Order: sequence, then structure tokens, then C-alpha cells
Amino acid sequence: MKQKIQKAFEYKGFGFPIILMNVPMIEVMGVWTPHINYNKLQKILLLTLAHKPIPLTGNELRFIRKYFELSMEEFGKFFGVTHAAVSKWEKKKNRLLNTDINTERCFRLFIMDHLKVRDEDFRRIYKEVIIQDIAELKKLDIEPFTFDAKKEDLMAI
Repeated sequence: MKQKIQKAFEYKGFGFPIILMNVPMIEVMGVWTPHINYNKLQKILLLTLAHKPIPLTGNELRFIRKYFELSMEEFGKFFGVTHAAVSKWEKKKNRLLNTDINTERCFRLFIMDHLKVRDEDFRRIYKEVIIQDIAELKKLDIEPFTFDAKKEDLMAI
């Protein structure tokens, strides 16, 4: 079995691009694939989304919902909306959501609550998520998240 370390690899398995740096790769049936702990990567990504300084995208919200294994209806109940509203959000794909600051905060607090984050971190996130000018932010190009596989200790178990 061939193995190597790749300096940069774009992973799209969660619905939006993630750049993995210094990622261990393994050749499987002639195809090079990251040899990492995907469960750990998902949790790191969730915490990164909770701290994200700009609004979430539709694909990021879908990732959050799917990670916690919730239907659109179940997910919507947490935010006081119908499954149609959740569907509308997710249809934004890689574009920023048109939600207000309180809904954005609720998305992040939902992540923190479901990951059982400590109270002081929970409070810090709430204060941190102050998206100043959403109208201006919607004009930004969305950059992929970047994680260093070695630094984040994503090596496969």
C-alpha cells in the first residue's frame, strides 16, 4: 500500500471545499485519498463554523444539520421555522445566508450546545458572533477552510 504526505489537498466531501495541508495520503485502487480521521475533522470543522466571523452558507448549514442527524423539520424546530425555511437556507449552496444576527448566533450556539462545550466558551462565542455589516459581507468571496492535518492531529486511527 503506497503512502505519501501531500502539501495541499482540496477535500469536498462535506459539501464545500476544505483545504487540508500536510495531509497523509494513501493509494486505494489507484486513487490517492486522505488517510485521516474524518470524525475528528468534522468536529474541528463544526467548532470552526461556530467561530466563523461571517454568516454561514447554505452548504455549511446543511453540513451542521446532517452531522447532528436531523431532518429539515427537526432542525427547523430549534430555530422556530418550518422545514421549508431550512430548505430555502440550504438552497443557497455556497452563498451566504440572509438571516439576521440573532439567527446566526443561534446556529453557533446550537453547535456549541450539541457538542457539550463548557459554559465559559459558550458565553464567549455568543459575544464573539457580532457580524457588523452583513450587507457588505455578502459581497465577499468565500474562501475555503484550511486545516493542517499534522497540526490538528488528523492522522487515521
